[in-house]
Parts: sequence; structure tokens; C-alpha cells
Amino acid sequence: YSFCTLLRMRIVFVAPIRETSGNGTTVERLGGFFKGVGEVVKVNVYDDKCTDEMVAAVEESSIVVVLHAWRAGQVVLEGVKKMCFTPRVIVVFGGTDINEMVHEPEKLSVMTGLVSIAESLVCFSEAMLSICNETWPRIASGKTHVIPQSVTVRPHDSLNSEALTNEFLKTQVGIPLNNDTKIFILPIGVREVKDPLYAPSVFHTIHERYPDAWLLVIGPPLSLPLAGALKSFDKMKTGVIYHEGVQQDVLHMLFSSQYTAGVLNTSLSEGQPQASMEACLCGAPSLLRDISGNACLAPASSVFSSSDELVGLMAKHISDPAFRTVMAHKGQRFIEENFDELTEQRRYCALLRGTRQ
Repeated sequence: YSFCTLLRMRIVFVAPIRETSGNGTTVERLGGFFKGVGEVVKVNVYDDKCTDEMVAAVEESSIVVVLHAWRAGQVVLEGVKKMCFTPRVIVVFGGTDINEMVHEPEKLSVMTGLVSIAESLVCFSEAMLSICNETWPRIASGKTHVIPQSVTVRPHDSLNSEALTNEFLKTQVGIPLNNDTKIFILPIGVREVKDPLYAPSVFHTIHERYPDAWLLVIGPPLSLPLAGALKSFDKMKTGVIYHEGVQQDVLHMLFSSQYTAGVLNTSLSEGQPQASMEACLCGAPSLLRDISGNACLAPASSVFSSSDELVGLMAKHISDPAFRTVMAHKGQRFIEENFDELTEQRRYCALLRGTRQ
């Protein structure tokens, strides 16, 4: 299975892990790669606490991989202060690190401390790399790498997934299904950077024109006020429904549903639009906000830069099934050709090989 001819290593993987979030998906995938190299110890720092167990794990490690320079980095740096040596570190930046946290002096200071002790820095895109090099022109020089995230889908283990999806939509979500039903999905962890009210605030114009069209916002309520605002939309008047996070295989079933007219990304910033890319691989058309973090998927998506453009694109995806089919096939082919798991695995293995002394 492994593409690395290395002696077995002890890799401590530190990350803020929430199972139904993008972080959880990334940790699971990268952790699988690392197992081909050595023993993997995952340390969840979602609660932002530095424990004695984490310090002990780091002290016994061959290398420490840190996912998210701010959330996980602050905990790792606190742990390093308790140690008599500095461990070997690889930092994998999250999109929020590069697009948001660099503008907050206190958080930038923490990330700078982590970057200064890291041997390698991983960005998901050229856009992230450019900001990284501008932010830390001296200490990041010579140790940055661009490794796009691969895209895989997790099929449900049932042979009757279509029936399960339909039952979920009717009973758990409350969407009436008929031949005209069209569903747009906005998969997000509900928080400010995802701009979760952007599409819901205008979707009523679509629902009034197409009463069988629905907007399903799905994901964990990371911001309770924003989640509350989503829940306050009148489903029958606006067509907007909020459902808290589901397992990844269920989400992929929804992406693959015959009723899915498109999957939205309305984020203010992104490292890489992973959920949208998974949707493409499942055969769902992608509608993306025009931001730099979404540029990697823009060639295979419908791109909007205003709410009026978004409304127009959603209407086209409903009214023009041929266009919808073309965009679905285009997105699926683009992901298959450019974001395969094998390439990502080889590059991380090469990175570990390069940092091993």
C-alpha cells in the first residue's frame, strides 16, 4: 500500500477534529496516507486545550503534522514550551489561516511562531501559497509546498441508496418529492466565513417562480446566532430549509440524488472548496462564488459574483436540464482528471521523506 520506502515512523497528527466538518474529512484522508509510512497518533485539539497526553505524544514522535496553523498551532506551541527540545513539524494550512487569521495580529503572531519552527509548510493552492509567501517572506522561503487536496466520495453501503435518499429528504428534511422537485444544497459549517445567509436571503425569488425548488443548507451550527437565523426562515414561503450535519456518506447520497439541481459555495474565503469538489465527483453541478479560493474549480462550475447572478444561474439550472447535465459531466470529468488521491498520497510521502533526517 505504501509508496514510501521508509523506516517506520511515529507521526503525531494534531488537528481540530469535528466529525461532520471538512476538517474531519481531511484528517481521515491524510491519516490514511500517513499509515503507509508509520504509526499515526491523532490528537484532537478542537477544545483548544494542551493536555499532558498531547505533550507526551509529541515528545515521542518522529514528526508532528499540524493541520490548521492557528487552531492547532496555538496548542502545539503551548506544548513545545513544556518540552526540552523542539520537535520536527510539518504545517498544513487551512483556508481560514491564510485568508482570515493573517489579518488578526494576535493570531498572526501565533502562526508566525509555528511557521518559524516548521520544516515544511503545505498550502492547498497557488493562491494560498502566494499569501503565505507575502506574509512570511523570510521564514517561509524554501519550505513551502503546494499539494491540492484530492477528492474522493464515500458511497453508502446500501444497494438501495436512492430509496434511502428519498426517504431522508421526505421524513428528515421535509421536502415533498415529485417530478418537478429541484434541490440546491449548501453544505457548510455554519459560521461567518461561509456567509450562510447569502443564498437563503434571495432564494424566495426562486421559490416563488418555481414552487418545487428548495434550498437545503446542511452542516453543523458552529455559529449559534447564524444557525438560529437559518432556522427562522419560513420553509413554505422561502423554500429554505436548514438541517444540521450528516455523515459524509449521507451527504454524498444527497449530492448524487436525481433531485439535486446544484451544489452551492457562497464562502467569503476558501482554501479549497472540498465539498463542492466532492459534489462534482458525485455528478452534481457546482455553483461557486467568484473568490480566489474557488478558482481551482471555476473552469468546471457556474460562477457568480452577485446575488442577482446567483438567482439567474439557479433559474437556468432548473429550467435547462441539458445545461445542467453538461455542467454535471464537466465537473465530474474535471475532478477525475485533476484531483486524484494517488497523486496527493505520493506527494505527502515524498514530503515526509524529505523532512526525515
